Amino acid sequence: GDLVRFEVTDTGIGVPSDKRDAIFKAFSQVDGSSTRRHGGTGLGLAICRQLVEAMGGRIGLEDARPCGSTFWFTAPLAGPAPAAEGRDALPAPQEDGVAWRVAGPEGLRVLVAEDNTVNQAVVRGFLQQMGAAVDIVANGVEAVEALSAARYSLVLMDVQMPVMDGLQAAAVVRDPQSGVLDHDVPIVALTAHAFSQDRRRCLGAGMNDHLTKPVQRDQLAAVLRRVAVPAVSAVPAGTLDLAGALDRLDRDQALLDEVLREFAASLPATLEAIEASLAGGDGGAAARTAHSLKGAARQVGADRLAEAAAALEHAAGEGSTADLAALLDELGALGRDVRQAIDVRLEA
Repeated sequence: GDLVRFEVTDTGIGVPSDKRDAIFKAFSQVDGSSTRRHGGTGLGLAICRQLVEAMGGRIGLEDARPCGSTFWFTAPLAGPAPAAEGRDALPAPQEDGVAWRVAGPEGLRVLVAEDNTVNQAVVRGFLQQMGAAVDIVANGVEAVEALSAARYSLVLMDVQMPVMDGLQAAAVVRDPQSGVLDHDVPIVALTAHAFSQDRRRCLGAGMNDHLTKPVQRDQLAAVLRRVAVPAVSAVPAGTLDLAGALDRLDRDQALLDEVLREFAASLPATLEAIEASLAGGDGGAAARTAHSLKGAARQVGADRLAEAAAALEHAAGEGSTADLAALLDELGALGRDVRQAIDVRLEA
């Protein structure tokens, strides 16, 4: 790969040479007496340093007061890796309207137990890119509490955490006497070591699989498919584009769940209304209801259902009765698949 250098120049108060190392430490300030006047670096640069060094690069700054500062970092970058999922290998913008979705982690609800804020951000970002809903806790006690309050498709459990470590937490989860709702929830260990004895310890504690930090996206996707995705395999692939729906809602997981719940609740009545209109010979009413369903289905990512609704809308509006029965059957079957997929998402 190539070593790439990135630079950002500001016009601030500058940083004297003897203070440059300190500003990459948490909550440091260039001048201890200027707290209110100039503020401090907080955690931002410290997190940047951790991320850059985790990538095998370096970070620093140049220039001095009063000219501002140029912050830079280097990172060894290679060409694009093979896509972890089929949908990632189909980026053609002119085909955005087609539901190129394959079976993957969409719709999963994942609990991440990790005390390091940088690792939390990385894993959360990867999971949300894949369409999963994510909750974060910082130790084993909080993980057990979360699992006692809600059901999850998967737990990513850091082995070394304060208060209660991952091995202890996994043992509590597997204990049938504990208050955890699902004692069989898949648990994947997160550890800084790839030694075989670490893997054996994790499996011995009741964990299902193992990921070595720093977590790589393709490895995480593979573990999700291996451990968690089979639980939703009964839902046909491509039924719901949850990642797209989440993007349209500004990645608001709670809002997505609310919209999905409302759509699933109203869908049976909508399908019955279309069928009743057709049975009564009112193609115009059926077309109008199908048009409304088409828009709602696209909003929640039910693209195949939206396409079927569009086809029925056209046929009913044109008064073409030859294909209406088959189109109505297809709409009903797709509607059942969508409701099943939504149930999986909401119950995960």
